[in-house]
Amino acid sequence: MIYDESGTKLVKQVDIDCMGHYRVELQAAEYTVDINRVGIDRSGDIPKKVDIRPGHTIDVNIDIDTGIR
Repeated sequence: MIYDESGTKLVKQVDIDCMGHYRVELQAAEYTVDINRVGIDRSGDIPKKVDIRPGHTIDVNIDIDTGIR
């Protein structure tokens, strides 16, 4: 889930592929990255603020605990 800088307005929802990867193109701005908090999934890595600059690529790795053992 990609929100505006304040973390209140959803900008894009991104699907994760079967390998756990995702890719999204965004306009230059500051955003807040979070997960879709459904079920018991949780992560200490997010929410995370990111600053997207023109012509740059960034990696955001999120460790999600699904609760499955």
